[in-house]
Amino acid sequence: MNNSQDKSFIYDEVSYPELCYSLTHPGRVAAIGTLLGLRPPAVEHCRVLEIGCAGGGNLVPMAHSLPGSSFLGIDLSERQIDSARQSAAALGLSNLQFRHMNLIDLDPELGEFDYIIAHGVYSWVPGPVRDRLLAACKRHLAADGIAYVSYNTLPGWNNILAVREMINVRTRHLSDPREKVREGREFIASILAMVPHPEQSPFALFLKDYIATRFRRFSDRSDWEESMLLHDELSTVNDPVYFHQFATHAASHGLQYLAEADFPHVMPNDIEPENAAKLQQMSLSVVDFEQYMDFVRDQTFRATLLVHDNVPIKRQLDGEKLRGLYVSSRTRFVRDEDGKEFFRTAEDARWPAEEAITSAALLHLESIAPRAAHFNDLFKAACQMLNLSGTPEKAASVLADDLLAAFCVDTQLVELLAYDPACASIAPEHPEMSSVARHQARQSRIVSNLRHEQAELDTTTSVLAPLLDGQHDRKALLQALASRTQGAVTITEQGAAKVPEGTTVDEALARELEQGLATLAGAALLLA
Repeated sequence: MNNSQDKSFIYDEVSYPELCYSLTHPGRVAAIGTLLGLRPPAVEHCRVLEIGCAGGGNLVPMAHSLPGSSFLGIDLSERQIDSARQSAAALGLSNLQFRHMNLIDLDPELGEFDYIIAHGVYSWVPGPVRDRLLAACKRHLAADGIAYVSYNTLPGWNNILAVREMINVRTRHLSDPREKVREGREFIASILAMVPHPEQSPFALFLKDYIATRFRRFSDRSDWEESMLLHDELSTVNDPVYFHQFATHAASHGLQYLAEADFPHVMPNDIEPENAAKLQQMSLSVVDFEQYMDFVRDQTFRATLLVHDNVPIKRQLDGEKLRGLYVSSRTRFVRDEDGKEFFRTAEDARWPAEEAITSAALLHLESIAPRAAHFNDLFKAACQMLNLSGTPEKAASVLADDLLAAFCVDTQLVELLAYDPACASIAPEHPEMSSVARHQARQSRIVSNLRHEQAELDTTTSVLAPLLDGQHDRKALLQALASRTQGAVTITEQGAAKVPEGTTVDEALARELEQGLATLAGAALLLA
């Protein structure tokens, strides 16, 4: 994504990956605004502007999931705007427009937008364009709107800047951008292999981690990895800033800091309580505290939410504010060897099973995952599980406070949304994948799910994807699978595999089908 004034910029030659970014979705942004005392515009009927929309990978699934809202994407790359328009047209999205233009040419007559997104722009354009970006956010943001702006941050980027310079020195003689990336990757790997006493070298440890995380982001799209390296580390402009510098810059344009789109990040969950207290004592403002946490965390990236500077923000969190929101959870109930009960995510974030009403609610969310439930419906379901009559207000307050506390720890424990993603928790008789995901699956295994998250298809689900149009029942799906595998093998990640001994081909395919559909439902890829 880019809006550089250089008309020959590399984005027309090497496209940015067409991916969705979950934190940019108005349904998540509005939930955070609600918690902080705002009254964000209704997600189901809002106007959204994305500056630097690339090929539409973020806006297309968003517009599909919110048909009552309108969306506009702009980008300086004519090639990527053409690609975005083709996707929108193929999917019949009438609530979505794309324009080939520079953000400095934004027409004031475009009016106001309830949500503005600028993902991957701020750090990658020259200073004057950054000014125009924030000025555009101020001018076009509705009075109660929220803007999302992401950027690279210091001090975490100091080491990455060193890698950037190393690659630039090594590849300065190359003009082909992909060759530059490939040569740079090989060079960094060679440098790591040459570091003396690597087990004792902090820089060697950094390089090892850098290679593991930045060079291997996609299992099936090496071209996307190359593109992201080219447009991030090796972008012509890459200017990371300290958070306090960004906040000051935003303030100069009449915008104030609301929170991070990754809300648990504003909480010092990973810092010892006594150290967090020290940082609070040192801080004269919210900006100070956030900056000091960046120092402690060696922060590399932020996705910041901004509002107009005259909007009152209530930073004292209160569970009552989430009663109008939807709630989801990716936890499973666990009882350890000592008999201790708790809820755990796949990444081992934990929430104790102490309050009966909260445990009942999390069990209900586990049973309907990845679906979300409105707080009121969730509370009723929890009361029914506990045989509580009426609507005990104390229990409702306990549940609201607990859900809020869990959300502040990890969004996999509890996620709060201002809309219902309407995904299926189990595959219906005529399973249907969203038309967006089916469209994307023709080019890649990385697709957008109904929760606006990136999901990866495996071999089985890739085969199933084009068939899941809501017109095929299990029998038809089995026939299609049998046809595609020529009735001889099951579909596996490794390719052709023998049918297990004692199992017929039909039985093996039926099992493969059900496993694939369960995988798709669990990944929020099937419509309810």
